[in-house]
Amino acid sequence: MNMSSQPIKPGEKPDDQTAIVSTVAGDDARSDMDGTSEASPDQADIDIRDKGPNTPGGKASKGRARSERTCLVTRKTGSPDKMVRFVLSPDNIVTPDVNAKLPGRGVWVTAKKSLVAEAVQKNLFQRGFKTQCVCPSDLSEQVEQILRKFTLGTLGMARASGAAVTGFSKVDSMVRSNEAALVLEATDGSADGLRKIVQAVRALIALGGDAPSVWQVFSSHEMDLAHTHQEKSPAGEAAGGKNVIHLALNRTPAARAALKRVRRMIAYQDLQPVDVSPKKGSNTPNSGAKPQKAASRPIRTES
Repeated sequence: MNMSSQPIKPGEKPDDQTAIVSTVAGDDARSDMDGTSEASPDQADIDIRDKGPNTPGGKASKGRARSERTCLVTRKTGSPDKMVRFVLSPDNIVTPDVNAKLPGRGVWVTAKKSLVAEAVQKNLFQRGFKTQCVCPSDLSEQVEQILRKFTLGTLGMARASGAAVTGFSKVDSMVRSNEAALVLEATDGSADGLRKIVQAVRALIALGGDAPSVWQVFSSHEMDLAHTHQEKSPAGEAAGGKNVIHLALNRTPAARAALKRVRRMIAYQDLQPVDVSPKKGSNTPNSGAKPQKAASRPIRTES
């Protein structure tokens, strides 16, 4: 399997998956668990899928809790929700199992792009699987693209259920009414549009509201795909032309799966939020935030 590290291209659908990728974007994610602990070097990296208590129909197993996994790179244990599982294909190719549902032996890496790349560079998968295997050089990019597609698909479902809104006026209204849990701004959106959303967040902070975090993760084209995830043409293609620059998720239970996927995507890429802290004499909404790499496409504005 070979996936590009570039954002999803026109014509692709967010719910496209290869045969080796398990489940669909709308699956409910497991609940997060706090904290990690150091694992001793002799603890096994391998997870033998023997139907532990966290798998459907599973039985409790002895020893270390089945809800913890050991990172192949850091040797720390933690929640599977904060890691990425890998399995071997029938041809012994290391394959991402992002939803941790494929059968067979698996090894786990903390969900950070840099750590997956380090595992590839140091040939740690062969040690983890304890057998000869082929590890694609672009494995960290493959994981990123799978996470992007799953996240966009879940965002589309959240919008269809009413848990997400798009468009400047709706996002601005949700923020000012203290209903937004998280805001996504297109990486190629206008600086003025971002500034106005940040102003709305700062106004909420001044009123003592629970300010949402603001992120630049997807291009406007990718946000279009999330907007039209449920809208298909007779040919099966997503309907385009929505020009989505702003998207917000609310605080309802229906938004939980989308929030979890977005946050996992953010953590994997090690992104930093847009700075929304009130600043005297500053008109720069993202001052102090880690610069975001915008897509190489013209700036788009929403009518």
